[in-house]
Amino acid sequence: MRVNILSSVDKRPSGVNRNLIEFGNYLFSKGHEVLIIKAINRGYYNNKRDKFERKVRELFYILSGKRIRRIKKLPWIDLKCPTITIPSFNEKYLFPSDITFFSFEYLLPVVTKLSEKYGKKVFRICNIFFAERVNYIPENIYLVANSTLVKKLLEERLKREVFLLLNSVNTKIFNNPYKREKVKRIGMFFYNKRPKHKGMEDGFWVMEQLYKIYPHLKFQVVGEWRENWIPKFVEFFNGTKIENLVNFYRNTDVFIYTSKKDACPNPPLEAMACRCAVVTTEVGGIPDYTEKGKSAIVVDIGDKEGILKGVINLIENNHYFRRISEEGYKKIQEFNIEKQGGKLEEFLYNIVNS
Repeated sequence: MRVNILSSVDKRPSGVNRNLIEFGNYLFSKGHEVLIIKAINRGYYNNKRDKFERKVRELFYILSGKRIRRIKKLPWIDLKCPTITIPSFNEKYLFPSDITFFSFEYLLPVVTKLSEKYGKKVFRICNIFFAERVNYIPENIYLVANSTLVKKLLEERLKREVFLLLNSVNTKIFNNPYKREKVKRIGMFFYNKRPKHKGMEDGFWVMEQLYKIYPHLKFQVVGEWRENWIPKFVEFFNGTKIENLVNFYRNTDVFIYTSKKDACPNPPLEAMACRCAVVTTEVGGIPDYTEKGKSAIVVDIGDKEGILKGVINLIENNHYFRRISEEGYKKIQEFNIEKQGGKLEEFLYNIVNS
């Protein structure tokens, strides 16, 4: 198959782009002609000024050299399939394909207008806010959800069948060969610019309570850059490089995730793959890849006291901690890129041949 994957891939890490690239890498490894494509001008504008600036960037890009340029390396992911930058998603820059695959809602108008030579159009929805408000998607767009929650929302709102393809984790990168013995470090993923729905205030509240009770423990977060409101007792890891992100997880015994709204978050997946014992809210796709009380400790959304209690139980009971760590590690193998990529490959084959 010839597969064009439309993305916004950049030097900055992105959960949505991570999954697009991993799926692209998988399909490429299976012999498919895969091309990940980034456009300087995405065709979506917030306002007139944004439109003007993007048009100017596109013009400068065209004037500065080749219109199609290869991206050979990114610091936050292993890039194996061909990846290019083009001026815009105009058909004159795109290559014919059997599948056009994308995950960003702002690309809907662009993809809808593409001619038949760009094959079947597949939209994998990863944005919970979009899933909650969408009222219409053209019938010629095949729909894929990244969690059961998103699938349910889309099917209720659009009255259409939606294929389920959960987020995956590359266990060749995110792994930990060593079993854990006892809790020494508590970690959390830090989302810069303080998005309210990620519930980081609850996460830091939990860390502060734990620090009062267990001052000998280490506390750490990983993100793009350190912000001033991170407590001083919390160590910061720069997660913009893949090796730093993996080292963070490997050096985290208990990973807390206090999000209040999500589609299918990557950090708990990655943490479980690295043998972290995960304590999380039951948000988004968490029920899809955890077994409550067995492979992770799962509490109600907004229950920061429940998160705190769960972590304390792990600290005070080494046997329980080791069991959650190992069961989570085993469970997450069901969601490695090979298995999820295989499901995607089969789905794409079916629609191409339909």
